[in-house]
Amino acid sequence: MTGFADARPNTPRSKGSAGPIEANAWRASGVAALYSIAVLNGFAADIVEAIRAQPFWAALMSTFGISVVSVAAVACGIMLVLRSAGRAASRGDVVIALLVAALLLVPHRAGSWAALTVLALFEITRSRATDGDRIAAAIFLALAASEFWARIALQSLGNVMLSWDAALVAGLLSHFVTGEIVRSGNLIELPDGTSLALIVGCDSLTNIAYGILCWLVIAKGMRPHWISFDVFAIVAVAVGVVSLNSVRVALMAGDPQSYELVHGAVGADAFNLILLALSGAIALWTVRNTPQPLGDRSPAAGDLQHRR
Repeated sequence: MTGFADARPNTPRSKGSAGPIEANAWRASGVAALYSIAVLNGFAADIVEAIRAQPFWAALMSTFGISVVSVAAVACGIMLVLRSAGRAASRGDVVIALLVAALLLVPHRAGSWAALTVLALFEITRSRATDGDRIAAAIFLALAASEFWARIALQSLGNVMLSWDAALVAGLLSHFVTGEIVRSGNLIELPDGTSLALIVGCDSLTNIAYGILCWLVIAKGMRPHWISFDVFAIVAVAVGVVSLNSVRVALMAGDPQSYELVHGAVGADAFNLILLALSGAIALWTVRNTPQPLGDRSPAAGDLQHRR
């Protein structure tokens, strides 16, 4: 591949110093290590609980109770970081690494998810980040949101969010149920005298974060570049997840058998599969109907092209 000549002078390098490519690789390895440690610490309690509850190999086969999508997200993010053609580490990188390390020492999973969030925000906003760096950071941000921050938001604003979900469900039921439907906060009273209360776990927020994570893993695993159309795809995922969640909760308003089926393990597994299928379909549609960028337009990538 040919390109413009590099106008910078060729300065000699001492035998003991690392070249630009080696320095870039060291930085990428360090970022990947910090991501990995933060994720492992965040899931540590789940892993220990899974090992205590069943034999190790059984826990391993069940991915220690961690979602397969979350495992795939971590693998995809680490792979993108290691393939990055970014620049060598700077003083700012060292400061962020020390801050992340300090958060990892907090003896609570909140410290690990906060560390993951800080590192991902830094990577997604730094000026010389590559597309791969930013996509990996977005994946880890979505993972942190799905596994931790959405739950924190529900603890703080749960009544407001659940009331909004209840309003959507009540509006949906009004088209299929004869009689007056009364909603009060997160409680829906049906004409036959039964009531349906939306609690944490029936909310849309956690499912939206999970759906966006699914979309990121599939879409960006196939096309590791950002385009403006991705915004519309993410909005489509969010709207689809909210619609699916509203239908699921509305189905619980039927007879007791329907409630047990939809609310139980079978219904939860079916909902997760449908959510994954929806996110995957939108991701495939996005990839197939949008142009592929010619290459990484980051400054670092340009430098590498000049060296070839």
